Amino acid sequence: VSVSVRLAIRITGGPSHSPGPRPGARGVGLWYPGTVKMLTDLGTTPIAETLRALAGSRSSGDLQVQSGKSVKTLFFDHGRIVFAASNLKKDRLGEALVALGRITDEQFSEASKLLGGERKRRFGEALIHSGIMDKTELGRSVARQVNRIVLSVFPFADGVATFDERTSAIPLEYMVSLSMHRILYDG
Repeated sequence: VSVSVRLAIRITGGPSHSPGPRPGARGVGLWYPGTVKMLTDLGTTPIAETLRALAGSRSSGDLQVQSGKSVKTLFFDHGRIVFAASNLKKDRLGEALVALGRITDEQFSEASKLLGGERKRRFGEALIHSGIMDKTELGRSVARQVNRIVLSVFPFADGVATFDERTSAIPLEYMVSLSMHRILYDG
């Protein structure tokens, strides 16, 4: 059993049958019959191949890409990347907007104060509520941030990517529209 298969067993809870290539996936990763998981070893298969296969098969679900301590999740809806998340602080919307000079430290603090209290809200909603950004500007900023997170997985030369095929978990109002052709070109 290879290291990547042992990781797949730990991540997916174990395949019900022997792993094998998914029909139509042209050898990208391993699909486990009886489950909706796919495993890709980033050391042998570049992430671009996995993205291309998911787009080509018009898949919906979550692609979790792990390398070292970095964990990034790309959310797919019918083959399109519609959102991305990361466990890294620098990839959070607020921190990224400050680093890019789109908002000041004071504006960041003002919006952050609105996140506490009784009603939990997203940082973007706090930016709108405080008048720091309007919905259009926020939408563009979120799309740029999602694009940055997606592009940040291309340099990963080791680690694993697992895909959980399911209906998109991202609400329509939070979905962004990124060009897969552009992502593959820029990545």
